Amino acid sequence: MSARPSRRRALVFTGAFLAAAAASLIFTFSRPAEYRAAARLHIVPTTAPTIPAFEGMAGSPQPAPRDASSFLTEVQVLTSRPLLGDVVQGLRDSGPMPDLGADPVAGVQRMLNADPVAGTQVVVLSAEGTDRLFLPRLINAVTDAYGRHVTDSYRINAVDAASALVDEEKSLAMDVGVKQGLLEAYRKRYDIISLERNENQVLARLNGLNNAYNEANAKFAAAAGQLEAARKGAAAGEGAASAKDDPTLADLEQRASKIREQLQELQRKYTPAYLDLDADATAAHARLADLDRQIAARRVSSGQSSVSKAQEAYASTKAAVYQLGREIADSQQDAQDFATHLGAYKAMQQDLDHVEALHRNALDRLTQFEATMRQRAPQVELLEAAAAPRVPSRPDYQTDAIVSVAGSLAFALFAVLLGEFIAGPAPSQGLTVRHTWIPSALGLAGPVPSEPALTRATAFVELPAPEGPPRELANAEVASLVAAGDDARLVCVALLMGLTAEELASLRWDAVDLGGNVIRVAGSAARSFALDEPLRGLIAARRGARPGEAATLLHDASGAPLGGDELARLVVYAAYDAGLERPHEITPAVLRHTYLTFLLRQGMRMSDIGRIAGSIPHADLVAYTQIAGSSVRLPFEKIERILPALRGIAAV
Repeated sequence: MSARPSRRRALVFTGAFLAAAAASLIFTFSRPAEYRAAARLHIVPTTAPTIPAFEGMAGSPQPAPRDASSFLTEVQVLTSRPLLGDVVQGLRDSGPMPDLGADPVAGVQRMLNADPVAGTQVVVLSAEGTDRLFLPRLINAVTDAYGRHVTDSYRINAVDAASALVDEEKSLAMDVGVKQGLLEAYRKRYDIISLERNENQVLARLNGLNNAYNEANAKFAAAAGQLEAARKGAAAGEGAASAKDDPTLADLEQRASKIREQLQELQRKYTPAYLDLDADATAAHARLADLDRQIAARRVSSGQSSVSKAQEAYASTKAAVYQLGREIADSQQDAQDFATHLGAYKAMQQDLDHVEALHRNALDRLTQFEATMRQRAPQVELLEAAAAPRVPSRPDYQTDAIVSVAGSLAFALFAVLLGEFIAGPAPSQGLTVRHTWIPSALGLAGPVPSEPALTRATAFVELPAPEGPPRELANAEVASLVAAGDDARLVCVALLMGLTAEELASLRWDAVDLGGNVIRVAGSAARSFALDEPLRGLIAARRGARPGEAATLLHDASGAPLGGDELARLVVYAAYDAGLERPHEITPAVLRHTYLTFLLRQGMRMSDIGRIAGSIPHADLVAYTQIAGSSVRLPFEKIERILPALRGIAAV
C-alpha cells in the first residue's frame, strides 16, 4: 500500500469530520435554552348552583353533579383568555415582564399547557419559555387568579340562585294568601259548610226528602196492595183475613171450637141415634149453629171494616207521596245551583292545595339549597407550586453534541468513500480466488487463477464451505432436553410436536381449545393442530397456574409476545442445562428437523406432513425426500406422531 492514498484519505476524513463537527456543534450550542416549570392542582368542580326542579312533591335537592365533563371544562378555564387577561394585567402591575409580543395574552396562552392526569381530578399546569424566573411567577399567578375566579363565580351564582328561590317563595306565599281569601268569601256567600255533600244544609234536606219520598212510595204501594186484598176478601164474603185481627171473632171461633170438640167426644162414645135423643147433644148442636151464624156475620162486618181502613191508609199514603214529590221538585233547582257552587268551591280548593304544595316545595328547596351551599362549593387545592427550573428542558445539549459528533464521523467516512469512488481503484498485479468446495466437488486440486486484469499482489479469498443438514437429536438427548422446567420445556415440547417457532411465538390463548384438544394455527400454514399429550398437559398446567395470562401463551414480563431470538435462547438454555454436547448447535430448527425425520422414517407421506408440521420450504422438502428414501408409505392414522422420549412427561 502506498503512502499517498493513505495520506489523501486521512486528509479527506479529517477535513470532513472537522467541518461537519464544527457546523453541527455551533448549531447545537447556539440554540437558546428553553425551560419548563409546572404546578399541580386538585380541582373538584361543580356546575353553577341551580334551582332544584319541582317534582310534584317536596324532596331533597341533590348537589350539582361533579362529573368528568365539568372537570375538563374547568381545565379549559385555566388557559382561557379572560382569565389570562387578568393574570397579564396583574403581572404588569407587580413587576417587569419579558417581551410577549403585540398580544401578550396570546403569548402567555402559547406558553401554557393544562394536562389532566388520567383517572384523577388533578391537572398539571406547565409553562415553557426562555425566561426561567418568569415561568414559575406566571404559573403561580394563574393558579391564584383561577382560585379567585372559581370563588367569585360560585358566590355570584349562589347569590343569584338563592335570590331566585326567595322571590319564588314570596310570590307563592302571596298567591296562597289571595286564594285563601277568595275561597273563604265564596264559602260564606253560598253557605258552604264542607266539601262533603251531606254536611251542607241544602243537599242534606234534598237527600232527606228523597229518602222520605222513597219510604212514602213504599207505604203507598203496600196500602194499595192491602186495599186490593181487602176488597177481594169482602167480595168473597171472607171478612177479616184471620181471627187475630178481630178479638170478638177470635172469641166466637174459640167457643165454637170447644163445642165441636165436645160433640166429637160424644160421637166417639155414643151412636148417632142415641145422640139424636140426647138433649145435651141437641142443645150443643143448636149452640154451634148459632155460633157459626155469629161468626159469619162477624166476618162480613170485619171485611167491610178492613176495606174501610185500607181505603183510609191508601188515601193518606197517596197524599204523602204527592206532597213529598212537590217538595222535591221545589228543592231540586236549589240543589242544582248549590251543587254547581260546591263544584266551583272544590276546584278553588284544589287550586289552593296545588299552590300550597308549590309553596311548601319552594320552602324546602330554599332550606336544602342553603344547607348544601358548602357541599356544592368547588374545591381548588394547590398540590405543588411552581418553582424556578435549574436545567433547561430542551435542547439536550449533551445528547445533541454526541449525535453531532457521531454524524460528523459518519459524514467523514462517507466523504472518504466518495473520494475513493471518484479517484478510482489503485492498479493491482493480480488476484487468485480459491474456493474450498472446488476440490471436493470437482476433483480438482490447487488454486484456480483468476483473469490477470489486476496488478496487485496475489491474494487468496477463502470462501466458507456450504452448511450441512441440521443436527438430529437422539432419543436420549430429547429426553434430557425436555427435562427442563417452565417455558423452556413448553417450547421444546411444542417444537418437537410440529409447531414452528413463529407459530409458537404468535400462539394466542383464544386459539387453544383444551376441551376439544385442538389448537387452531393461523398464518400461511393455517390448520387445526391436534393437542396431544404431553403438550396438552403443559398448556393446561400453565393456564391453571396463570389464569390471568396475557393474550399469548409465551410473553415477557411486560406482556409482549416472545420473538424468535427469545425462543432460540430458551432452547439453548435447556440444552445447556441438560448437559448436551455442543449445546450452541441446538436451535428450534434442530428440534423441528428431529421431529420431521422421525415422521419420515416411519413412512409418512409427504402430503400428510402439512397436517402436523405445516408448510415446508421447497429446498428443505427436496432434502427430506432423500431422508424418506424408498420405504413403504403409510396412512396418516398409522403413523406414530409422538416421539418416544416425550411419552410419560409430567406437566410440572
